[in-house]
Amino acid sequence: MNFEKNAVLETHLQKVGAEHVMVQGHPAGLFVLFFTEMWERFSYYGMRALLVNFLVSTIAQHGWEWTNSEAMKLYGLYTGMVFLTPLFGGIIADRLTGYKKSIMVGAVIMTLGHLAMALEGFSKSFFLTGLVLIVLGNGLSSPIFPRWSANYTRIKEVKRTLAIPYFIWVSMGGLFWG
Repeated sequence: MNFEKNAVLETHLQKVGAEHVMVQGHPAGLFVLFFTEMWERFSYYGMRALLVNFLVSTIAQHGWEWTNSEAMKLYGLYTGMVFLTPLFGGIIADRLTGYKKSIMVGAVIMTLGHLAMALEGFSKSFFLTGLVLIVLGNGLSSPIFPRWSANYTRIKEVKRTLAIPYFIWVSMGGLFWG
């Protein structure tokens, strides 16, 4: 992590007593973590579920009428990049941005990706640009969630109760579309 920036943030949060603000027995910032990662999972699994169906659907069904082989190649590339880019996102967060900024920038980039995909009716390039943005946003934010949650586990009261709600909330995003 970018230790200087993170140390400044942690010092500030301690000074204002943020780690003591609790909601239902958990630090308030933990809910931001839960919902951000849940949305990221919803985004990824939703795209996995719909991508090939959209690409192979006929033009009359508002699809692109690709062959199954072409659609599966794009699906494979998309899925592979979703798992590869977090390696680079972690390096960027460690050396340049810090974990909080990496998550925020990643979430904004993913949002822009979904917005671009919504404009696919104007040009096919919006759809492909949207896929690339979703992959890049995922790469920036995805590797940071475990590190961010580790910061909260240093609070003794939360250590024993963190794992169950964290994985329930995170898995809900995949549950809706997986």
